[in-house]
Amino acid sequence: MKRFLLCLAICATPALAHDGKVHTAPEGAGLDTVFEEASVAVSDAPLLDQFGNVTTLAEAVGHGPFVLSFTYTDCESLCGLADMVLGGLLARPDRPADLRIITLTLDPANDRPKELLERHEAFGAPDNWIRLTGAPSDVIPLLSRNGAWDGGPIDEHRLVMIVSAGGNDNATRVNDRSFDLERIVRLLSPGS
Repeated sequence: MKRFLLCLAICATPALAHDGKVHTAPEGAGLDTVFEEASVAVSDAPLLDQFGNVTTLAEAVGHGPFVLSFTYTDCESLCGLADMVLGGLLARPDRPADLRIITLTLDPANDRPKELLERHEAFGAPDNWIRLTGAPSDVIPLLSRNGAWDGGPIDEHRLVMIVSAGGNDNATRVNDRSFDLERIVRLLSPGS
């Protein structure tokens, strides 16, 4: 119940303007959120989804609306919050019907398809939520190039999501602890 209330409090924060610049919450607001324009770094390196199917990040992202998140299965802090926010997004009737959620593991050495599927099923996530892993040599550059990992200890990772109405070059990176679902739904709409 505490986690649900925390998610509600975080997701109910006011939306921030988006005009192509970096924005932070007003000083004293207690929020660490930054919205910034981004390009999604994809590759054709082989990755595995939670069902053991071979794919690539480029294929997973595709051409329609998506949210790319970064978590790992043994995370005891922020990753559960990310999953709750994304679950809340998928439950919204005003989200794009063809929305894809892609979660790339931060721990490719330990998160194999079996672990990803266990987390996927425990969360009751739908099939349009793709969880990806792969060889560390393929995953770590993607994490770094997408601003999800800076080489520090994994348990000190930041919470990052990349939101796009479609296409790798028209995206917004949302950093840290406050995720406004109204804002994310608007970013998923063409012309946002």
